[in-house]
Amino acid sequence: MLLQTKKKLLVILLLAGCLILSVNSVSAQIRAGGVFLKMLPGARNQSMATTSAAELTDIHSLFSNPAATSFFREWQWAASYSKWIADVYHAGFVYNTNLRSVISHRTRLAVGFLYQGVPEFDSSDGATEAATANDMIVALSLGQPLPGLSNHIGIGANVKYFRSNLNGYSDDVFIFDVGVLAKTSRFKLNLPLLPHAILSAGAAITQLGNRLTFESSGTPLPLTLRSGLAFYAGSHSGIQLQLSGDYYQIKDEGNALSVGFELGFAHLFSLNGGYNFNSDLMEKFSLGGTIRLDDFRTGRNMLVPGRNKGLKLEIASIDEGEFFARTYRGGLNHFPVMPEYFEFVHPAQGDTIADDQVMLKWQPSRDPDIFDHVRYTLLMSDEKIRLEKLIQLYQQDVDLFFATLRDSAQDLVATAKSSENIFQLTRLKSGDHYWVVFAEDENQHLRFARRGHQSIAHFFVPSPDLKIRDIKFKHSPWITLDDYHGEIELSIENMGSIVAENFMVIVSDSALPGYQIQTGHPSQSEKAATHQFSIETLEPSAIKNITFPWRTVHLGAHVFSCMVDPDNIIDEADEDNNQQQQIFHTIPKGYFSTEDSVCIVELELSSIDIPLVTQLFFDANDWEVKPDYLASQGVAPIIPTLGKRLRQHQDLRIQLQGFADPNSETATAQLAKNRALAVRDSLILFGANEHQITILQEKTLPRRRTPAKPQDARWVFEERRLVQIYTTPAAEFALFQPVREVHQEKKNQPVQFSLHIQSAIPTVFAAANFAASRKQISLPVDVASHLNLTEAPNWKIEDSAVEQWLHQPTSYQITLKDSLDRTFKTKPKTTWLTESSRHLSHRIVLPMTFAKTDPLYDFYWSLILKEAQDRLNNPDWRFRFTGHACAVGSDAINQRLSVQRVNRFDNRFRQYIKSHHADIFQQLSQRLDSAQGFGESQPLSALLASGEHALIGDNHSPIGRTLNRRIEVEFMNRGHY
Repeated sequence: MLLQTKKKLLVILLLAGCLILSVNSVSAQIRAGGVFLKMLPGARNQSMATTSAAELTDIHSLFSNPAATSFFREWQWAASYSKWIADVYHAGFVYNTNLRSVISHRTRLAVGFLYQGVPEFDSSDGATEAATANDMIVALSLGQPLPGLSNHIGIGANVKYFRSNLNGYSDDVFIFDVGVLAKTSRFKLNLPLLPHAILSAGAAITQLGNRLTFESSGTPLPLTLRSGLAFYAGSHSGIQLQLSGDYYQIKDEGNALSVGFELGFAHLFSLNGGYNFNSDLMEKFSLGGTIRLDDFRTGRNMLVPGRNKGLKLEIASIDEGEFFARTYRGGLNHFPVMPEYFEFVHPAQGDTIADDQVMLKWQPSRDPDIFDHVRYTLLMSDEKIRLEKLIQLYQQDVDLFFATLRDSAQDLVATAKSSENIFQLTRLKSGDHYWVVFAEDENQHLRFARRGHQSIAHFFVPSPDLKIRDIKFKHSPWITLDDYHGEIELSIENMGSIVAENFMVIVSDSALPGYQIQTGHPSQSEKAATHQFSIETLEPSAIKNITFPWRTVHLGAHVFSCMVDPDNIIDEADEDNNQQQQIFHTIPKGYFSTEDSVCIVELELSSIDIPLVTQLFFDANDWEVKPDYLASQGVAPIIPTLGKRLRQHQDLRIQLQGFADPNSETATAQLAKNRALAVRDSLILFGANEHQITILQEKTLPRRRTPAKPQDARWVFEERRLVQIYTTPAAEFALFQPVREVHQEKKNQPVQFSLHIQSAIPTVFAAANFAASRKQISLPVDVASHLNLTEAPNWKIEDSAVEQWLHQPTSYQITLKDSLDRTFKTKPKTTWLTESSRHLSHRIVLPMTFAKTDPLYDFYWSLILKEAQDRLNNPDWRFRFTGHACAVGSDAINQRLSVQRVNRFDNRFRQYIKSHHADIFQQLSQRLDSAQGFGESQPLSALLASGEHALIGDNHSPIGRTLNRRIEVEFMNRGHY
């Protein structure tokens, strides 16, 4: 027991020492680290002394030479586990699959996962904590036989992710491997037990990547140069022998040589062995074996290993050396044993063969067992159902399939068990031909050739004939004023097996006089139009389409007569199908139009700029933000509006200051602060960022005299429980600018059209269609006259739909259907649907401070000036200032205050214009009417965009009273009256 513990400790110390070399700085040369990268996985591979540079059959060989991936099976997975020295264990899983592309259907992709675990160990007799270590590799491998050059030379590359941990120290790195692998074709040895042989050679460079760095010093990866040879001899059902040898060099280590062998029988079991000339710690000899089961031995219907699949168990052992006990490794492989995927090549699916012979060709398949070989069986039938049933029978019962093929279906076999992938068919009969090819190996595993999802190919051999297939009139869908009616299309088909050369096609167009309508043109004589066409060659089963335009000014019925080869130059078996006649009718002609631009709406506009109130009021002893401030509807809700503007202007900031009123509540600094915090949180909820908002020192207002009237007292105290919002003067307009509401009254006008369309066939339905980017509509057109449409529709757009048509191009056209069920349209034309508007009035509301005459923000001066300047060029516009007050206080005081406010504002505005804009002072003065004060008699109200006449200045709310303390700038369009 003590000896075993010492051995474990020694191994762990060796592993730890390799890692410590990469952690600590040393003065000597640093040897390559990453011990786990040197350990190649796979029980079979390890039992053969890891001689896998030229390996063709083991999936784990991709870690020695990534080019081995080129020759892997279509799919395969393998799991391995190794119990190494001192309870160190290795576990791995590898899977590969096939990638089919335009370049190659033999590209192989493999993924692998390897893990090494080291249990906890304590080499200090309890002086320090126990340590542990582990390593992990995740690999992606891509291999490809050289396309177009040789299927016996493969190249490959690996990308590996390697991570190593040692008691808290860890590093990871990406590693790259490249390799090449070549093999010979199978050749004969002519030995009694070893009739066939294959040679392979490979070379690879592995562990290319950056150093491992655990703390400060880097440890280079164990860069490995590896080359190897392998010799395979034997037969599929007898003895198989493999001799292999690898010569390799690992960075900072000497050259190494190892040899291995495998002796197996009938792919059932094998004995493996190897000798590593350079092993120092372990015994140089290794030994192992495999046991393989496939459906040939277990039965095709067994769940394990599965139909057309094999399962292989691998074991290996390395004898104990001077220091270490015997180690054991195991592995499990699951893989296909059937021939590989292949496709039909020639002829193409559904191809027409204009001959009595054809060369059938398909891609070669490959059996994944190197000493197995495939043979091809070709099945032919003129009945697709027979081949379908035979394939279904194979899926259900393989033995019954072969019995049926041998007995009742023998007439289907064109060639059996051929090594060639081509077959010449001769003396073909006309009609449909269906064919199937399957590849079969020595154990009767089958693979059917495919094209896409189809396992049955098809080609057609035509019968002889030459005829007119059809005469068609592809009418133009457009109603125009020209003489073009559409295209006449002739279909001439050569049904024979011989090319038809140098023959004529003649087409005549004759108007039927009894079916003409009056158009003002002279009557057309019979066969007035003749068209001739020369055809040089027409291949067997080919169709020649001749198309020419039909032009005529005579509306009505026309008969078209067509004759192929009128001079009988072509000798045909059937001449009766060389002539054909058809009667066609002309299409409607005329127009449907209106002006390029049509006014459909007359708008009367009135607008108002409503200020954004930057105060939020609270109930007594409460800091909850009221719903009125949060509502997304209504007029200028402060929280959503300001939150959106802050989100749009990330560089702007605001300050919030909370106030509490000792007259109406238990006023505390915390209450005032909570109110400011509640407003901040609400703004953040609506898009503002926290860094844009600063909370100022909260404030408890001093007590004030209580107004005599209880209602005035309640209202005054209510306006002292608030949060005030501030910002810098430069940001005031961006954040606090007013919100504009525009109300419009609409008067709709119809669109007038002109219509005149003539038709040779009665019209059974007609409609006028109108379409814009957001709307489309169809109106019926009167078709009582049948042959003439002259009554244009009167299109009046409904009020609810006007906005969807305005200010965009609107296409219009007539669609009609005649009694032949033909549909025609006028070509889409475009008109621009417009509106004319008259701006009747505009109001700017300037909020005023309680008992003061100045607006809250200076930007209102610029806003008033801009609106006034915009209207100077229209002499119909005038404006005035009106003063208003809230309901706090007596009517007389409010009336006097409103007059004082508005007169002072009027004087200041005139002085400002005279000083700063003297050039327009005279014009503005002439347009500016006398100011007027209204006291509290006119609370703020407005017509909103929704059409609602809203009371905005409700004196029973603190916001309403704030808005009622205002000056209004009223712009009026006198030209409207």
